[in-house]
Formats: sequence, structure tokens, C-alpha cells
Amino acid sequence: MDQAITTLKELPGVFGVCIYDAGNNLVVNQMPPFFPSATLTGLGAMLTDLISLTRQKLSKASDITLHFDEISLIARFLTDKTVLVIGEPHMNERMVSYSLNMLGKPQQVSVTETIQPAPSATAPAAPVEPPAISSASDNSIIEPYITELKNALTKAVGPMADIIFDDALDLWQQAGATDFAAFLTTLQEEVSNEDQFDRFLEAAATEISEIKAREK
Repeated sequence: MDQAITTLKELPGVFGVCIYDAGNNLVVNQMPPFFPSATLTGLGAMLTDLISLTRQKLSKASDITLHFDEISLIARFLTDKTVLVIGEPHMNERMVSYSLNMLGKPQQVSVTETIQPAPSATAPAAPVEPPAISSASDNSIIEPYITELKNALTKAVGPMADIIFDDALDLWQQAGATDFAAFLTTLQEEVSNEDQFDRFLEAAATEISEIKAREK
């Protein structure tokens, strides 16, 4: 959780983050000093009432975004907590959503003991051949450059670069990984900010040129 909160605070345009428990108690306050705790506590209760009214019409609603002239509020309602992000109106809501998704993921617990399956009395089933991987879904064209491309994306969009890049890579592979131009288009849609994507193209110009040359 701490890493996800740090990532949220480092996003451009984000002022701070706070988290309420199920009883609307303020349990994490990473807001600037000009946001008094008393104000934030009252805001948590108001947001809970607002999402309750919203869910009467939209039962699956989990987020509320409020835009004002000089500030925006994004609230994510999870099972046992509410996360509130306050920032400038132009903060990248897609990146904020990525970070909020990280907060909503359950923590993985490592298993140290392995349970051995009981011996089976039935005849062993015939081995199942693994599915063949078609060349169309092969990402070998860009695989040698992934580290450099991620570094370039980090320079452009900040700490969410790895998540955005991996999501774009997954979407590209699911679509058949047809060519590198299609990957760039997918990545551009995931970044959803033209200035940031242009900075990525500039930072990764050498790698992009080499990948395009490999395709020919």
C-alpha cells in the first residue's frame, strides 16, 4: 500500500492522498498542510453519502470524480476503505486510476509449504501438448528493447510507466502483435496524453528506429 500511495503522490498534478476506513475514519493522511484533518474527515462522510445515492441508480459505481475550477477530486470506493485523491484539474486521471487499481489489489501471501497430491489409482491421462505459439503473436521484435523503451516512457510519464507499458504490451499481444506500429498506437492510447507520448517518442527515438529497421 505504501508504494501505491507514494506512486500516487508523485503523479504530475496530484496534491495528495488520504484513505478512510469503513467507518469513515481518516486512517492515512498524505495531504498538504492546507487541507485540515477536520475538513478531510467531513469530506469522507459526504463522499460516502454521495456514492450511496449514486448506487441507487448505478449499482456498480465505484468511483466519483468531481471537477472544480482549480481542483479535482477522485474517490475510489473499495470493500473496506475509500481512497481520495486531490489534485489539479489537468492531472492525468488514467494514471491515477492505474495507481488506485494497485491499492485495490489484495496482497499476495507467499506459500512456504507444498501439499503433495495423493497418488491416483487411475491410469495417467495422455500428456497434453502445449498450444503452439504463432509467429503473429511473437513480441521478439521489441523484446531486446523493452528495458530501454520502459526507461524512455518513465522519463515521459513518471513512475506509472512500467504498468502502462505492460498493459499496452498485453493488449498488443492479444490483438495478434501484428507490427510495431500497432504497438505504438496501443501505447499512445494507454498514455492518453499527447505531450507525454511525444516526449516518449523523442526519448526512445534510437530504439524505435532500430526496431522499425528490424521489421523490414
